[in-house]
Amino acid sequence: MYEIKKRLYSKLLALNSRSVEIFGVDLTGVTIKCELKGIAAGKYYPKRGLINLNKDLIQRYPDDMINNILCHEVAHHITYKLYGGRVKPHGKEWKDICISIGGVPEIYHSLPTTKVKNYKRYKYICDCGEHLLTATRHNRIQKGVAYFCKKCKKKLSEGS
Repeated sequence: MYEIKKRLYSKLLALNSRSVEIFGVDLTGVTIKCELKGIAAGKYYPKRGLINLNKDLIQRYPDDMINNILCHEVAHHITYKLYGGRVKPHGKEWKDICISIGGVPEIYHSLPTTKVKNYKRYKYICDCGEHLLTATRHNRIQKGVAYFCKKCKKKLSEGS
């Protein structure tokens, strides 16, 4: 992880030169953490000047995270410094800034992510087959709420 962080800060230095040159925005106050979990690749916290990157994705796909996601989040920082909260997070201003610093102005990443939680499912049956329900639906059924199959329209009953 040390090598990846070294590369991250090296890229941030290069982005800082470009940011100062084009927009007059200094990135030296920006902090980078790699503690984000889930399916989001990165998140920018404007009030703290913090960029938080997905800890699993940065280890599995360091090149994509450094070259694309970091640029994406830095573009958010520059946009915030120039416009405050007066523009859309992924609006025209952000897109132009992202392109100017060498990023790709995509809102969503395409990196493969794993499920964050593996939720327990409960087996229920009807005339046409078996259904796996979430704990929320299971608990509602236990309290008397009826659920019906969308195919055969029969009431679901707890399976074994």
